[in-house]
Amino acid sequence: MFKKRSESSESSGKTPKKPTEKSTEKLSNSSDTLSKMGEIAVEVGGAAAGMVDTLKNNLPSGSTTQAFFKTAGDIAEAVTPFLPLVGLVGTLTKEIVEAYDNVQYNKKTCSALVNRVEAAEFSIKALMRQKEENLKNFKDQNYYQTFVRFTNCLKQIKKLFEDISQLPKFKKFVSSANIKERFKENIEEFNNCSNDLNLSISIATQDQLDKDLAILHEDMIEMNKFLHKIEGGITVTVDNTETIMNKLEIQNNEIKIIVENVIEQNKRLIEMNEKLDEDRDKTIKFTSLNRVIDTISLLNKQVNEQDSTVVVTAKDIKASELQDPLRYVKPRQGSRVKIQKKIYNALEVACKPISVDNIQKTKKHLAILEKLDACPYIIKFHGLSEIATEKVMVFEWAELGNLKDVYQQFKIDWEAKITITRDICRGLAFLQSVKILHHDIRCENVLINENIQPKLTNFKFAREFNANTIQIDNINALIHWLAPEKL
Repeated sequence: MFKKRSESSESSGKTPKKPTEKSTEKLSNSSDTLSKMGEIAVEVGGAAAGMVDTLKNNLPSGSTTQAFFKTAGDIAEAVTPFLPLVGLVGTLTKEIVEAYDNVQYNKKTCSALVNRVEAAEFSIKALMRQKEENLKNFKDQNYYQTFVRFTNCLKQIKKLFEDISQLPKFKKFVSSANIKERFKENIEEFNNCSNDLNLSISIATQDQLDKDLAILHEDMIEMNKFLHKIEGGITVTVDNTETIMNKLEIQNNEIKIIVENVIEQNKRLIEMNEKLDEDRDKTIKFTSLNRVIDTISLLNKQVNEQDSTVVVTAKDIKASELQDPLRYVKPRQGSRVKIQKKIYNALEVACKPISVDNIQKTKKHLAILEKLDACPYIIKFHGLSEIATEKVMVFEWAELGNLKDVYQQFKIDWEAKITITRDICRGLAFLQSVKILHHDIRCENVLINENIQPKLTNFKFAREFNANTIQIDNINALIHWLAPEKL
């Protein structure tokens, strides 16, 4: 799922560009660039046509040279309106190809879309090189309108590419049928426009569309499996459990009554269950992800807006609600502070002192952390409280401490290692779905509870995808866990 792109790079002989965090941002914010390129193209075309007119008017009447410049003037005049559209095709292609390097989901389908837009750009360039042979088409108003349709089709392909390659946007689709319908409509329009423009695009065929739809189907199956596996509140399957049980009960009664047909009835049960499972898979809804993303996005906006007047703060817990455990537990030594164990609402909690220097900003970020409890692989934050006049953050208690302590004190078998690794990935996938980067994933920042379940913690350097990079003071402590582009 995270492989680098191979299809396009192998065919062109170019080395794919290194993925960047801003590739998705570039994909979505190109309107100004497109507008400027269009204006420049029109100015250049107009200047060329004007120069030809000047030369043509100053040559002897009826000369061969004048006839040549008359033809050149006709070509320049006919082609000029198309120049902004040609520039738009080039820009769309460049953005989609660059964004492909950062694709993590539905990569095969995205590759099929990239192949089409690259083929379109190549054919458009060939068309512009043969302006003289296509002069009649360039003078045709219907041909121009078809060219506009073609660029609009590429915009829709770009939008589809963006929607299926990003988990936060993928969540809005009720089922894969929605994506398949959009994919088919866009590609059919692409093929129709290619034929109407007489473009030489070898993959603009029904046969290739059928192959691409098969690839899309495979990607959708893998995507649904992935969403089921990462769990953590990201997906909610809408099960018609009561209906299923009623049908099964009816079938079971038939089996009891008609004993001689028990084998046949069992076959019918299996077939019905498979059909019910198939229907259930088609009703996957991302309601929980919708709710979490919308809530956290709103909070992030309120936290990061300097002029925002909305009050965003973490929950306050009364000091009297924190009780001492039945047996004394020696405070744990954290990286800089000591962490005390308390009881809150009959739950074991960890109380970590907090600096009061920037308490208001900290409260806002903790309010966001409080919403991340939808994922079981992220440490749960209960709120803020006080212990002996000292402000503390109240988190769920991790009995075994951090992952570094665990592997230093215990021998972990391979099955447990794989389970821990998988659950850490689930937590990171959840953070990515709500557009939060942790930036400090090391063993000390992964806590382990009594069920050997990992919990991501310490979001000090976490930020949104598009937020400014945070200045890191203790770089020597983090350098081994930084992304290559940070070094």
